[in-house]
Amino acid sequence: MKSGFGGRHGNFSSRSTGKIRVEDKSSNFLNLVKHTAGDDLLFCLDSLSIKDIAVGGTITNWFDAWDVFNTNFTATDKPTLDLYNGKPVVSFNGSSNFMSTAANATQLNSKTALSLVYFSKNESSADALQAVMEYGTYWYNMNGFSLILARGESNFAVYNGQRQHPDGGAAGHIAGADGVNVTVNNPLALGVVFNRNAPGTGLATKPYVNGSPVATSNIYNVGATYNIDSAWESNDKLHLGKRIGGSILHLNGSIGCFIAITRVLTDGEMSRLQNAVLNRYNVGAGASPT
Repeated sequence: MKSGFGGRHGNFSSRSTGKIRVEDKSSNFLNLVKHTAGDDLLFCLDSLSIKDIAVGGTITNWFDAWDVFNTNFTATDKPTLDLYNGKPVVSFNGSSNFMSTAANATQLNSKTALSLVYFSKNESSADALQAVMEYGTYWYNMNGFSLILARGESNFAVYNGQRQHPDGGAAGHIAGADGVNVTVNNPLALGVVFNRNAPGTGLATKPYVNGSPVATSNIYNVGATYNIDSAWESNDKLHLGKRIGGSILHLNGSIGCFIAITRVLTDGEMSRLQNAVLNRYNVGAGASPT
């Protein structure tokens, strides 16, 4: 295992300057991530590990803290380093900033599950829908998925979608938190489990907010009843901060960290990771999502 600290990947924003302190490697948060994920860790993006960029400076590369699969993100239209509650976050401007993996995420090709955890602080935007991450050109293409925040939507505020079936329309599976119980402008630890070994509606996509699974009565849920039962095979890049297909749905807000684990996390594992994420950004475990 590469540590991701020092050497070629020792610098998360630029390989030419700056140092990552030894004590950062032993931080409780990063160790918790690695302990929870084990060999199933796909990547862990961590804004607190960006050491060589001043607040307001642009970020060209965001390197995986543990560098297991070399799944690193790069940007042409660069986000900036900002602060939330005194902690560094990566800020997207809502109009042009985005990042994508430097290479196609072939690490997903044989995987049938993906658990995602991230910290976000959304801001006002002209776009009611804002893409946090997308894979597969559009989520509704075969073997794609998308994580979207929605402003001003009465039926959903957090939107997680995946699909496998070649038909159009509702032949996907969407599960998110409704707009009554979640306010996307609040600082949130969000999560989702995409299970591609599951029957259709209700099981394939499971959302979490601030350490808890979203109650069934509060889930915005749309989807067909066919099974999602094969591995990803899209051979696409992962995009962070906008929709892949076209220059739309830009994120206006900040991402503090982003964790991807290629198995189904239990409710307990999700709770521990999300509460650690909230504490990392001085929000506090058990924070209200509204």
